[in-house]
Formats: sequence, structure tokens, C-alpha cells
Amino acid sequence: MRIAIISDSGIQHDARVQRLVKSFAHKGFAVDLFLPNYKDHGATLFENEDVRLIAYTLDASRINKNLFFWKKYSNCIQKVLDQKKQYDFIYVNDYPLLYSGVQLKNQLKVPLIYDTHEIYVETINQFFPTAGIKGVFGKLWIAFNKFLHHRKESRLILKADYVVTVCESFKSFFKKRYGIDAIVVKNCPLDLPQLTKKDLLREHLKLKDSDQILLYQGAFNYSRGLEKLVDASQYFNKNIQLILMGDGPLKPRLVALAKGKNQVHFHPKVPFSELIQYSASADIGILLIETKNRSKELTLPNKVFEYMAAGLPFITNKLPEASRIALEHDCGFVINDVSPKEIALETNKIFDQNYKKNGLQGRNAIEQFYLWEMDFNKLLNLIQP
Repeated sequence: MRIAIISDSGIQHDARVQRLVKSFAHKGFAVDLFLPNYKDHGATLFENEDVRLIAYTLDASRINKNLFFWKKYSNCIQKVLDQKKQYDFIYVNDYPLLYSGVQLKNQLKVPLIYDTHEIYVETINQFFPTAGIKGVFGKLWIAFNKFLHHRKESRLILKADYVVTVCESFKSFFKKRYGIDAIVVKNCPLDLPQLTKKDLLREHLKLKDSDQILLYQGAFNYSRGLEKLVDASQYFNKNIQLILMGDGPLKPRLVALAKGKNQVHFHPKVPFSELIQYSASADIGILLIETKNRSKELTLPNKVFEYMAAGLPFITNKLPEASRIALEHDCGFVINDVSPKEIALETNKIFDQNYKKNGLQGRNAIEQFYLWEMDFNKLLNLIQP
């Protein structure tokens, strides 16, 4: 069987699409992966697999970036047709590709799988300013975009043969909004490597053995509570070292905020294949998603599973999905993130506990309940009865 998987981003750091491609290939599918502006980065990710990586160009005009999102990616339609292959499925990742997926379904007469990684229409307020003079126009753009794309998604999503999403809260949201019953495939680990004894973070940053490491790993983006977390570091116990591992648009702002704060350290992002080993050399992981829209509020961050796989207990704010896992498996801690000082006070209390057992319980929960293959097989059984 042959499947066309279309992504709206690069592959090097998109762990979900990597897992999809590898899993379909392992199940005997020939996979054509279509990537925007692909330039051979990540070609070695799928060595010895029946996988082809094929580039398509973006039409990134200003109007497409700010309003007609689907047109930005629509060149993938012709690129798929140019392959002159008989695909058994078209698989598109996220809302901006849904229009292209429906067009390909109609032209190729094959089933369409729509994988919505977030509640995309609810994230639109992240794209435009909402403060100051620019905020006046930004709010108008947000309102018009949400109206336009809600109507468009409501029509297109019903044309998908299968809808996939990342957590139960998103499934409930789409059921209520569109009346569709999505398949949940959580962003769990595909493989669970043995953890090494290496102390990678301490060695790289020359920290003391007595230091305790609080780790944030991931993109330095807005709405992840990172500015508040850096501010909180001034109230941490003296031996707690905050490490921010990754990169992103917020980094210059974070570096400026961290000046004079000796307990804040930056580490470059690492390849996803090495991430768990680096994370395992910390003591506790943290994620503080700011609930600025429904998608952020209901999300189940990848970091939950990445910390658990690394044997790290994790600290989260009151996100329903992350806090449920933390409490259900006793593998994490739910804190009040109302202010930097409150974050620090609660974090200090956690570091004073015997938290290592919580990390072990998280790793055990991953092994029993949260491996990628468990959810992926449910999807496969539905599309291949």
C-alpha cells in the first residue's frame, strides 16, 4: 500500500510526523512525505525505509500568511498529482492543509485522513497583536479570521474520512463543535531507549553535583510561561539551577531577562533522537502553558511524555490533560502559576521532597499505558479493517 503524508513544516524537529512516517513504513506502507521547501535536512531519519521525501514550494504572500492560510500550502496539490502514483490514503497534518487534502481526495478518489494537532482556529489570536494601536487592527483581523476559518473548517472537516487528534479534550471539543468522532493518537514515544548514566547537562554547563536541575526543554515561544519562569528563578533555593534547553523567537527576550540571574542557564536544542538522554540528566521537568485560547487550555503537551520517558517528574500548571496524568500516575506536581514568586515557592517545596520516586512512576506509566504503538494500532485497525 502507498500513502501520501503532507506536512506543513520541516521534518527535523517534528516528532509526530517522524513517528507517523516510521510507523506506516514499518507496517508495510510505501510512504511519500511531502514537505514545504524541503532541502535535504533530515534525509537520514528514514534510512532503510520505503520513504521518499518530496519538496513542494510555499506561496507565502502576505495575504496568504495572514488570511488565506490554505493557499500558502496549496502547491502541494500539484506536487502530489505529479507523482502519478495510485495512493491508498492521503494524510494531511493540521488545518492549513485540510483544503489541499480534500482536493486530492476528490481528484484521486482515495480516503482522506486529517490529523489536527491543535484546535487551529482557536490559535489565531496568537498570530496578531492585541495591544496598542496595532492591537486595534489585530483584534479585527482575529475576529474576521476566526469567522472565516471556522466556517471553512466546518465544511471541510466533514469531507475527511478519518479525523485524528492528540488528546481526549480535543476529541470532545471537535465532537461538540462539528459532530465528528475523532481518533486520539497521543504524542507518546515511539521507542523507549534505556537511560544512560551520563550527566550531560551538568558536564556541559559545569554545574556542581549538589546542584538540582529544573529543566524546560522545547521551543522558546510565547504563551509557554518562560518569562515568568525566568523571573521566578530569583526566588529559587540557591542550589536550584534552571536550564532552558532549546531555541526560538523568544530567546533574545529570555537572555535579557536572565542577566544577573546566576541560576538561569541556556543550552542549545539537541536532535530529537538525543533529547531523552539529555533530559534524563536533569532532576525535574517543567511546563507552564499559558491558557490564552481554548487550544492552549485543552492541550496535552508533548513534553509531558518526553519528561516521563526520561524518568523525570514534571511540574505543570492546571492544564486539565497534563494535571490529570500527573495526579493519576503520581508522576508530577500541579502548581499555582499566578506569579513568579508563587511558582518559586511551590517549586522549592517540591525539590525538598523525595521526588525521584515520582520520576520512576512516570517512566513505568509510559511503559504500560503511553507508547505510541498502542494508539497508532487503533488508527491502523480503523483504516484497514
